[in-house]
Amino acid sequence: YTLSTPWDVSTLSSSPVSSLYVGAYLSQLYDVSFNNSGDKMFILGGSDILEYNLSTEWDISTASYYQADTSTGGRFCFFKTDGSKLYIGSSSAATIYQYSLGTNWDISTLSYDSVSFSVNGEEGTPRGMFFRNDGSEFFIVGSGNNTIYKYDLSTNWDLSTASYSTI
Repeated sequence: YTLSTPWDVSTLSSSPVSSLYVGAYLSQLYDVSFNNSGDKMFILGGSDILEYNLSTEWDISTASYYQADTSTGGRFCFFKTDGSKLYIGSSSAATIYQYSLGTNWDISTLSYDSVSFSVNGEEGTPRGMFFRNDGSEFFIVGSGNNTIYKYDLSTNWDLSTASYSTI
């Protein structure tokens, strides 16, 4: 979709500008992320995360399938701003898992950090997350309580230092 005024959803075009069918690789789609320059796209579905290259930045009609990682599983994801970390959330476990990428934005170099954080005390069915640009906070939304929850990280981007914020 196109926004005639940047960041203003009230100016959303009535029909999509383009679309991308990924049914050959995934039977369920949960989340999509892009790198900062818009030349890579990542799609999370089922137990897979797919990586696509875009020959024209931010234009999904120019996407070409590149590779997949089939070990992640999860319902939603978020990349650290430099692409060196990936956070994948599980709705069924109400837990966020932290991964490192040996090469930024390259899922073939993905490895689990053996770090996770449960949000079950606040939201039993999380559906999405967003990190502050500096990695000092993250937010969880879910379908259980219709609430946005905030978490603080005493060490930026390190889930092992996360705690629920009551403010």
